[in-house]
Amino acid sequence: MFGLKPSFGLVPRRGHTFPGTDGAGIELAVAGPLARNVVDLALAFAVLAGADATDGVAWRAEPPASRVRALADGRLLVLDTHPRARTESVIRAALGRLCDEASRAGATVSRESALLPELGAAHDD
Repeated sequence: MFGLKPSFGLVPRRGHTFPGTDGAGIELAVAGPLARNVVDLALAFAVLAGADATDGVAWRAEPPASRVRALADGRLLVLDTHPRARTESVIRAALGRLCDEASRAGATVSRESALLPELGAAHDD
């Protein structure tokens, strides 16, 4: 399984947010495709990327070619817990198996990143 977290604004989020929150720009809140291989991922991104029909903006995204050709070349950041939201144990177990398989295939798998904001503080008033 391959996934892409695109840069903020490349894939419209309309329909992927809670009612009443459309238009709330949170830079880490992006929508991106999942696919079975890199070729399908590139195709899905080409279909999804671009302005939303309600934006009325015409533009074209031309991302560079993927540097990742196989899972062994990939890097995964997996966050299966959050200080303010419970994650079911069955979901964490499935993600654990995914991480194990990706590691065995040669991918670099991380469970944390100093580049992320403190997730609990993001919900403080």
